[in-house]
Amino acid sequence: MKTIQVWHDFTCPWCAIGLHNLHTALTQLGQANGTVSFEPYLLSADTPAEGRDLRAHLGAKYGSVQVEGMINRAVEAGKAYGVALHFDIIRISPQTIPAHALVAAAPAELRWGLVEQLHAAYFQRGENIGDQTVLASIATASGIDAALAAAAFDPAQGAAVRQRAATISMLGIQGVPHFKIGGRPLHGAQPPEAFVAALTA
Repeated sequence: MKTIQVWHDFTCPWCAIGLHNLHTALTQLGQANGTVSFEPYLLSADTPAEGRDLRAHLGAKYGSVQVEGMINRAVEAGKAYGVALHFDIIRISPQTIPAHALVAAAPAELRWGLVEQLHAAYFQRGENIGDQTVLASIATASGIDAALAAAAFDPAQGAAVRQRAATISMLGIQGVPHFKIGGRPLHGAQPPEAFVAALTA
């Protein structure tokens, strides 16, 4: 089994697609329970704890016309692989540091399921996954001990996430999703066959 590292953020639709396709490839190879190292990437490190309006934020960053095109491309790409992205009900661009801290604290065997539940909560149900109450509910549904989840929200764990995310620039990674499979880099929401090729090379 090759080592797998994934740099991602929870509000990135391409990350949701890429991780889904990686899991599809692992399943095809009978390695669905393979250990993946989930590394944090903060698309908006300055997002306040309460989050902010998604379209206002994206519109200020890219322009409102361009944003709708970006969203539509992601939605159509998701459909091609069976990944539902319901941007019509997403209102908040949340701070994702607590979610990354929760994944880091989770037992290794539960992390895949937790990441999938976080994607479903945000992209399919429009939930604010920056809210600790929401995250605690998702953690419980994923089989994670409530006390462990609560400890993940300690400010020290958030600081650790920021520190890990800050080191990414030294690796030359400037966007996500980014994967490293057995030392081989793959960038972007690759199709399942690309992951199969990397896993079997």
